[in-house]
Amino acid sequence: MESEKAPVHKARGKVFPELRHRQLKEQAIAFYSEHKVQNALETLLNEMFLHAPVDVYGFMVSIVCACNVSVLVIIDSISMPV
Repeated sequence: MESEKAPVHKARGKVFPELRHRQLKEQAIAFYSEHKVQNALETLLNEMFLHAPVDVYGFMVSIVCACNVSVLVIIDSISMPV
């Protein structure tokens, strides 16, 4: 009797075995939960619905830019961003 191969899933042009797919999914869930991404997206979508902007993408950018987000800029030896 032939052994069956584990199902595979394609992601970003690569093929992952079913086990790797589950691991990635669990890591994504943990990451998004830790950073409360779902709450932030729901709030963003609710605000967008209430304001009903003509430019939905511009509205989303303005909301995200209004957040207090720290950005680390890495510079090289001649003070240019990497």
